[in-house]
Amino acid sequence: MRRFLPLLLLGAFLLPACHDSAGNHAHNAAPSDRLELNAGKKWQTDDHTREALQGIRKVMAERPAATPADINALGSHLKTRLDALISGCTMTGPAHDQLHVFLGKFLPVVDRMARETDTEKAKQAHREAGELLAEYDRYFE
Repeated sequence: MRRFLPLLLLGAFLLPACHDSAGNHAHNAAPSDRLELNAGKKWQTDDHTREALQGIRKVMAERPAATPADINALGSHLKTRLDALISGCTMTGPAHDQLHVFLGKFLPVVDRMARETDTEKAKQAHREAGELLAEYDRYFE
């Protein structure tokens, strides 16, 4: 059960956070587990999401990540930024669903960054976070 707790918390955290203006959950369909382009083009995001991701990229680029303690601190900071991204989510429709696909991959990696004490595993989580941000850039504007 402990292994599944982060995923359960992720679902409980994400699902109530993104609502439309009427307060309804804004999913049009269940997202797949892989990112897809919007008819060959990048998905448009709202200002809030763009600014949040710019801040995440900046923190990833500027904060030290030489030791597990550095990566833990970075992961904790990223979690705070992701909380703000999710709580202020205003996106709807397919672009929103694709954002959830990305977050479903990114949040567990950030969680590993925040708690991993093994040097190699912490560095691997940091690398994965960077790779996922590059993947985000291929699918979202």
